[in-house]
Amino acid sequence: MAGLLALIAARAFAFGGGGFAASSRPVPGTPVEMLIQDGVGDADVRAVAEGVRASHDFMRLALGRTVRGPVKARMAREDTCPGGDGDRSLIGEGGAGWLCVDTRNVEWRLLVRNHRDEAMAIPAHEYVHVLQAQLGCLPTGDDRDFRWIVEGMAGHIGWEALIWSDRASDAAARRAIRHDGAHDPSNEPLRHYERSGGRTPQYAEWHLAIRTLLDEAVAAGAAPRERPEAALIRFCERVGAGSGWRGAFMRSFGMPVFEFYARYAAAERGR
Repeated sequence: MAGLLALIAARAFAFGGGGFAASSRPVPGTPVEMLIQDGVGDADVRAVAEGVRASHDFMRLALGRTVRGPVKARMAREDTCPGGDGDRSLIGEGGAGWLCVDTRNVEWRLLVRNHRDEAMAIPAHEYVHVLQAQLGCLPTGDDRDFRWIVEGMAGHIGWEALIWSDRASDAAARRAIRHDGAHDPSNEPLRHYERSGGRTPQYAEWHLAIRTLLDEAVAAGAAPRERPEAALIRFCERVGAGSGWRGAFMRSFGMPVFEFYARYAAAERGR
């Protein structure tokens, strides 16, 4: 659905409980406590719970990494998500120990009614940001030097979790990437998005770029064919341990980042 990927943001924000009136419900099998405001529907709760559960199980069982709790998952209705300042154009946000979905967002309402897999992909995406923060690769403020990787990784792992758990199909993921504008002529070269943000077409491009990167890493022998997302985890852990991100990219994916940029640009020109 148009607008989906651009409405997802990863922001560092102190997740406090003050001023957010909500009931509490756990997501079984995870360290997540949902904080549900009055007026949030059962369909909203199910979509968030299933997206979070899929992401948690995939990262734990398929990637060998577990999010440590506690994690608070705000389901906003009367209030906006942390840092939104009344802006309801953002569906989701995530960071260290928290995530949020704005259930009054117009796009969210359409997705919950008509495209449940894409709705579940939002909390699944945001839960990946929780793990990224835990591993030390979620940049904040002016330190966003590899933004397209952070967002593309969250989008890719979120969708892979749904596919792995039979909640979505690979065809649905590829369709969402195309529909949201991964090949839109407004997209800048990928290197432009090391520090710059984007909207729907850019988020779609970053997701596609991560899929392409993992294919290249498998071909280079740098990522396991059966679960290439392990290379993304290694990248995060290396950055979190203090390695420069370009060096971590080389060691994790088997090529310099500028070589990948050139290959990706050539593939786009050859479409």
